[in-house]
Amino acid sequence: MLKFSQVAEGQKFYENGFRTFSPKVSIVMPTYCRNAEGLLKGCIESVVNQTFKDFEFIIIDDGSSDGSQQLIESYAMIDPRIVYVRHDVNSGFPAVRTNEGIMLARAPLIAFIFDDNSWKPNALQILVSAVEETGADMVYGDVEMTLTNETPKRFGTWPITIEILQLINTIANGGVLCKKSFFETYGLYDPHLILRRTCDWDLWSRALRLGANIQHVQSTVGVEHGVVSPVSLGNTVHLDFKVSTAYASDDSKIAERISSLMLKSIDEYDVLDPEKILPYVRNLKEWDDIERNIY
Repeated sequence: MLKFSQVAEGQKFYENGFRTFSPKVSIVMPTYCRNAEGLLKGCIESVVNQTFKDFEFIIIDDGSSDGSQQLIESYAMIDPRIVYVRHDVNSGFPAVRTNEGIMLARAPLIAFIFDDNSWKPNALQILVSAVEETGADMVYGDVEMTLTNETPKRFGTWPITIEILQLINTIANGGVLCKKSFFETYGLYDPHLILRRTCDWDLWSRALRLGANIQHVQSTVGVEHGVVSPVSLGNTVHLDFKVSTAYASDDSKIAERISSLMLKSIDEYDVLDPEKILPYVRNLKEWDDIERNIY
């Protein structure tokens, strides 16, 4: 057993006066060793230079050892909008670190960016205006996906339907802004090990199936470099597509799962619990594959 609270313990805050104001938007970004690749600086710059200025930028560092700490602190030193939370030990659970950011968020609106993303200068203004105009629980814009030796492709343009979203993720995490109340209704990111690569997809699909008002903004708000990054989650973490999608799409367990993902109960969540995924494993060979590749 490994509880959420055990993974989340050990937070160290960089004190720069971040508690002295009340932002309109909280931006949450988990990060791990992205400085060495050269992407972290561009990501941070794209956030702090947004045309929309009323935000806090919560950076949860999952034990980086590549100079990320020094880089982030150099920005936090001069910008009190940056809330830098460091863990000395890498957990390997991005959903736990993202949930920590949500739980720390002080604003009524929450946006997300990954450390291999960058935003267009007016991204936040576009997303904030969209949620104010539509009253939606969540809005998302398109994101350009950089591809090796190919023209970048826009991600997010497909229709937002339950049927499509259960088959393929059509929403880029780095293009999302939602109300904080969204998580009070549909739960936090599911940090189970089986969903390490797809916890965001699971959340969008779960919320849409339960009636969330999710609106698409027809604007490109960012750039995603993870597809071509050799150290991105998508290129380093094994995905058991069959078991993870069966687990995530089981509506008979959705109420129980959401209950365990609420703020009041998330601390007790077992991120390794095999009982949660065993119903979707057909035989011993499949389980051996999961143990070898996932656990």
